Amino acid sequence: MRYLSFDEVKSTLGRALGAAGFDPQRAGQLADVFARNTLEGVASHGVNRFPRFLADLERGVIDRDARPETVAALGGMEVWDGHFGPGPLIAGAAMDRAIALCHTHGIACVAVRNANHWLRPGRYGWQAAEAGVAALLFTNTSPNMPAWGAQDARLGNNPLVLAIPREKGPVVVDLAMSQFAYGKLELASLAGEPLPIPGGYDRAPAR
Repeated sequence: MRYLSFDEVKSTLGRALGAAGFDPQRAGQLADVFARNTLEGVASHGVNRFPRFLADLERGVIDRDARPETVAALGGMEVWDGHFGPGPLIAGAAMDRAIALCHTHGIACVAVRNANHWLRPGRYGWQAAEAGVAALLFTNTSPNMPAWGAQDARLGNNPLVLAIPREKGPVVVDLAMSQFAYGKLELASLAGEPLPIPGGYDRAPAR
């Protein structure tokens, strides 16, 4: 097995993003997200998702040049329109703004609409906790779970993140509202491995 350094992975992804039309700063920011998520053990929301990100760019699902816009604000609360720009950049900027508003008002809420997949949700929980503020984050998802007794997917396993700063080190909980996160299912499928405990049914006949 060949191992690649973090810097090598990040620079390779950055070059690919540059070839896709991103300016060097935004390419570097995105490359760091993909590479660091993988480095920290969440490849499903890191390099494994990078080809899908490029495909979404090509299909126009992601607007490469879009910047988020504040469309409503009141005290520590703001609503942003992401204009379907790159999700990780929008989420990181929204958390930066929420942290700043929190330091000013004591509490804050930044809601974002018209964004794209933000990759690893826990990343933004760590961002808050390391800035000394507690955070609660959640988002909607595409339908990927069936309701009880159904056969087709109609529900999302909407991620939830809780982040609490502490002197002994932050506590960050990052989970999906399902028995297994979609990314964990994908990793098991790619590796050809069963789930650690029963999590559903496949097409193979019962033994």
